[in-house]
Amino acid sequence: MGGPLRVRALVLRETPVGEADRILTLLAAEQGRFSASARGARRQNSRLVSATEILSLTDFSLFARGGRFVVDDAERVEAFAPVKADLVRLTCAAHAAELVLDCVREGDPAPEIYRLALRTLHALSRPDRDPKLTVRAFEMRLMGLIGFAPCLEACVVCGEPPPADAPVRFSYGRCGVVCPKDACRRVAGASEPLPAGVLAALRHVLSAPEESVFSFSVDEDVRRALARLSERYVQDRMEKEYGKLALIAAFEEPAAPAKGAPPQDASGPAPAADA
Repeated sequence: MGGPLRVRALVLRETPVGEADRILTLLAAEQGRFSASARGARRQNSRLVSATEILSLTDFSLFARGGRFVVDDAERVEAFAPVKADLVRLTCAAHAAELVLDCVREGDPAPEIYRLALRTLHALSRPDRDPKLTVRAFEMRLMGLIGFAPCLEACVVCGEPPPADAPVRFSYGRCGVVCPKDACRRVAGASEPLPAGVLAALRHVLSAPEESVFSFSVDEDVRRALARLSERYVQDRMEKEYGKLALIAAFEEPAAPAKGAPPQDASGPAPAADA
């Protein structure tokens, strides 16, 4: 039997098996997506408990047995605790993990997607970064990495760059911008207006150096428009509906007033009760 495989990997999914085991789905730069069995990892006194938790970056020592990997030892490198402590950030991270699982095939090297996943978790860990903007930037950058980048620099019909400051539209069917010419809009078919701020954000996300992908900010109107575009674009390209981010609205909705409670002043929040 050969020596162990030592690899640093991100835990994208953990599946309970039996009374105390876990099957891990891991993402590594060179190995891509692969699975490993972690025996006894759910026992409270196991040295593998924290190292095999979902969304942990871990140094693994693995043996190949019976055609699959078995965890021999593991040491967690990073837990991304701020992500796991916040429901919105955790939901965004879970959505990102689901997308990565769908985009990376078993055993295919995926160094760029691996680095993007780690940068996304680091960005989601930062209190100065809007997680709802971060996850949409992740989505569109990922689409670019797997060959689904929309065409943003030239009209998808005539192939010419739109005039500077000209109002453009976005075609989901043709995967890119449509210039203002009537003929192009007729040929493109269904399209929608693409605000300048959203176009600028998309261009940044798709073309910025990987270390700068999340180094931008937008106002709330642009963020919402970008979210709508990204959500539909990803679902169209992946041919799948992703539902995790819809939960965020439920987290953020204000609680309904108790039955019989007096209405609050609409001009602002109610004062806090005395301690």
